[in-house]
Amino acid sequence: MKILIADINALKINILEFILRSFIPCEVQRVSNGDELLKQWQCFNPQLIIVDIVLPAINGIEITKKIRNKDKKVNILALSTDKSSNIIQEALKAGVNGFFYSICDFQKFINAVQSIINGHKYIDENIAEEVRSTEIRFTPQEMKVLGLIIEGKNSEEIAEELFVSVATVKFHRGNILQKSDKKNMAQLVRWATLHHII
Repeated sequence: MKILIADINALKINILEFILRSFIPCEVQRVSNGDELLKQWQCFNPQLIIVDIVLPAINGIEITKKIRNKDKKVNILALSTDKSSNIIQEALKAGVNGFFYSICDFQKFINAVQSIINGHKYIDENIAEEVRSTEIRFTPQEMKVLGLIIEGKNSEEIAEELFVSVATVKFHRGNILQKSDKKNMAQLVRWATLHHII
């Protein structure tokens, strides 16, 4: 298998190459910026590209877009130390097959590579919650109720402020819990605050 690694950090590339060669029969090429990646991709014709999101010249997201315009089949695994949902969503929309947050766990990294090679998407479990949180769609009324819940108001106080019945508030609370997959209000408030839902 041919694997192309693009990262500005030489030490990280050494680690990645060592891990890959230890677990997978492969030929590895290395580059340190976006321009080199695009040139090597065309010459080397890899089955897998491992690209850091932050690269000189052209970043990993823009590189992915350029490659996807010409090649829909090559597998692309994005690496990043940025867990923000915007970066993750941009990378996924650009066409990466997977997103990996940390290379500290060698076995998880190999699992990610093998999963992608076998035709599956892979999202690091450390950032999966970030991705899921951006996919949840609350109605405008649910957002109002959630905002008031975060402020610490109970159902009666929310009903009074929104000029609706307590039953309506409880209905919205139930929907919010179900959509967010949380068991109680304490979990909900922590999750909504952590992911800046409001």
